[in-house]
Amino acid sequence: MGIAIPSNFNEDIRDLGTLCYNCIALSVPEELQGKELRINCTRCDRPYCDKCASKTDPQFCTNCLTDFQAIIRDQTYNGVEHLRVIDPRGEKEESVISIPYKVKYKQISLLGTDWLFYETAIAGMSDTQLAASLQWHKAAVSEIEIEITERKIKHAQHLAKQPNPKVTPIKKAPDNAKVFNKVMQMLQTLGQVCDKDQLKEALEGLLKSGSK
Repeated sequence: MGIAIPSNFNEDIRDLGTLCYNCIALSVPEELQGKELRINCTRCDRPYCDKCASKTDPQFCTNCLTDFQAIIRDQTYNGVEHLRVIDPRGEKEESVISIPYKVKYKQISLLGTDWLFYETAIAGMSDTQLAASLQWHKAAVSEIEIEITERKIKHAQHLAKQPNPKVTPIKKAPDNAKVFNKVMQMLQTLGQVCDKDQLKEALEGLLKSGSK
């Protein structure tokens, strides 16, 4: 991303203070300034330190890559594939069968004036610059994917160390058939008449009490 400033560079250069234009503009204390200096921003051509680099692309300073956003949408494409069927023995005529299929994919849209500027910059690159830039961004993508994977692993390990949540047992609902049989037995034992209203009242009472 740049070259580190050696600790033993000339005193006359040291007296100049920070060379990062953003740190100068914000009057950032020296102990809080970045330790690595890039020669110049790809867009504004001003020098900046590693702390003032854009998080999206460190080839730009933080002020030159702000109007940028990536919108990711889940999309589904429904299509039909047509296949020609040929009888190897020649006994049947050729036919065409249609097989419907569905493909899910992510649609990524890059928006913002800074992205339009970057598109223009890409169009103006030479073949050598394009090849070098492609390798640069491939390496960046690889590093980002590795970082995402490591974070997922750390998150999973953190969850695995957490105590198991307390599980509250769910009270089993009474079996209506068993309740009905129990009511019938109770009524028969007491010598009462199995009246519909009495049976309904007794059944509702047992259901509310949760008896088995």
